Amino acid sequence: MTDDLTALTIKEAARLLRLGTISSADLVTAHVERIERLDPHVKAYLRFTPEIWERQADEADRRIRQGDAPPLTGITLAVKDVLCVRGVETTAGSQILRGFKPPYTATAVSRLFDRGRPSSRSAPTPAVRSASRPRCAAWSA
Repeated sequence: MTDDLTALTIKEAARLLRLGTISSADLVTAHVERIERLDPHVKAYLRFTPEIWERQADEADRRIRQGDAPPLTGITLAVKDVLCVRGVETTAGSQILRGFKPPYTATAVSRLFDRGRPSSRSAPTPAVRSASRPRCAAWSA
C-alpha cells in the first residue's frame, strides 16, 4: 500500500475502507490537503467544498462500520461543473450562470451517489464541484 492515499485506485481504497485500515475521513483529509496545495498552481477547481466532503465522510464511515455500505461508500469524488448537484453553484464555466444553484442533482451524478448514498438522501461519497477553467474571455482576469 502506498502512503499517499490520493494515489490509491478506487478498488484499493474500497478494500482498505472495508478492512478498517483507513477511513473515509482519512481519504478526505488527504485529498483536501492535496487540492489546497496544488490547486493554486493548476487551477482545476472552480468550486471547492471540503465542508461537504467532511460531513459525507462521517456518514460514510458510520455506514461502513454498520456493514450497510454500497460499493462506493467513502470513496472521494469530484464532479465536473457541467453536472448539477442540488444546492451547489453550477456554472458550466459560464458567467451567465453565476449564482445558479440547481434544485436537483443530475442523473449521472445521482447514479454515482446511489452506489454509496445513505437513506437520509445525503451522498456519503464525498463530493466536490470541479471543472477545468475554460479558455474563454468570460474567465479572463
